[in-house]
This record gives sequence, C-alpha cells and structure tokens, in this order.
Amino acid sequence: MFKILFIEESFDMRETVKDYFKSVASQGLSIDFAYDLQRGLEKVRNGSYDLLMVDCKPSGEMGIDTCRRLRENSSCAIVHITSMEDEDEVEQGYALSADEYLAKPYSPSELYTMVSEIADKKSKMNNVTTIECGGIRMNPVTGIVTVDGRLVELTPRSAKMLGLLLSNKNSVVSRDEILNEVWGDGFGGSERVVDNHIKKLRRSLGRKGGLIRTVKGIGYGISEKRGRKTCL
Repeated sequence: MFKILFIEESFDMRETVKDYFKSVASQGLSIDFAYDLQRGLEKVRNGSYDLLMVDCKPSGEMGIDTCRRLRENSSCAIVHITSMEDEDEVEQGYALSADEYLAKPYSPSELYTMVSEIADKKSKMNNVTTIECGGIRMNPVTGIVTVDGRLVELTPRSAKMLGLLLSNKNSVVSRDEILNEVWGDGFGGSERVVDNHIKKLRRSLGRKGGLIRTVKGIGYGISEKRGRKTCL
C-alpha cells in the first residue's frame, strides 16, 4: 500500500480530494489528511508515509521550522503545492528539500495523476535489482551510483556507459556497441570519444576505476578480477 499524507489548510479542498480518491477507486493508494503543518508533523512522527503533499505556506519561522522537521522525520518524497509565481515560496520549498511541485490552481485529477506517477516510479525502483561490481553499485532506474557506499556524481553519458559495462560484467563491450548505446546510431564522430570518456569515468570512480579494463583492439569491460588492465 502506497501511503500519502495530504497537508491542506482548506477544509473544502481536503473533502474534494477525499471524495475524488474514493470515486476513482484508488487501489493500492491510501490517503490521510492534516489541516496544518504541526498536525502533519505529528502524523509523520506517529506513522509511516511514502509521500507528503504539502499545501501550506512555510511562512514565518514556525512554518519554516516545521517544514524542516517534516523532512528530518521522513525520507519520503515531498511535493509542495504552490503558486509558481511566488518566487519566495518556491525558493523556500527548494531550501526545505521539496522533490516536486504542483502548481496552483490544480484539480483533484491533476493531484491524483502526480501521486500515481510517483507511486508507480517507487514501485519500479523497489523491483529493480541493483547492478554492481567490486563495490561499484548502480540503480539502473535512477542512475544513482555509489562506490563503497559513497555517492558519485556522473554525467548522463558517463552513467549510461557505466550501466552498459555493469550490465555486461565480465564480458567485453566493443567501442561500436558503446557508441551506439551511449551516443546513438547517428553519431558521426571518432571512436576516440569512447576512450576519452572511459578515462573520465575511471577518474570519477577513484581507485575503483581500475576495474574497467581495456581489451586491446576491441573495447572495454568491467571485472573484479585482478590483473593487467588489458585482461578480463
């Protein structure tokens, strides 16, 4: 069950959203309500939620402090519902670790669509098997990479290249395969671009970059086996 907490000051909107969720027979979704930030914080502390939808301005020190405590007490996704024209409110939301925004005015169907997409994404992430090699771990859905538990920031191309190598662990991936998968069929550049990106990827992975081996005249592979860089 994907559990949502909807923090909304307006009684009418809370009732509208509650009735809409009932009308669409939202299987697999459970929604709870709080009418202000403080009540929301109490519910978070006493329950377990997958998503917080917050339609309360974090104005004033108490509001900002409560929003911070929402994040401190829950690692789930937080969506701030706000007028995107209100720059101060948007900046506050970013500072308080908002993951998404839903712009006002919005309809219950828009809110439901966003909730469903987030729930679906979480379900897919939970079902994904992390690919790894020698302490290098990658979630192929999110692209998040860690080395011995330390988060590593990679460019989109480097992440795609690493994912390709990890998916073919202990095998050789040719330069042509890497070009087609990472740059696409229409790329007209030299294979040297692959070599240059492999160098950058190795540097980004630190001492574990040596797990990426060069297979002379063919391409690259990743393996936990120790030995010369040119062997798999």
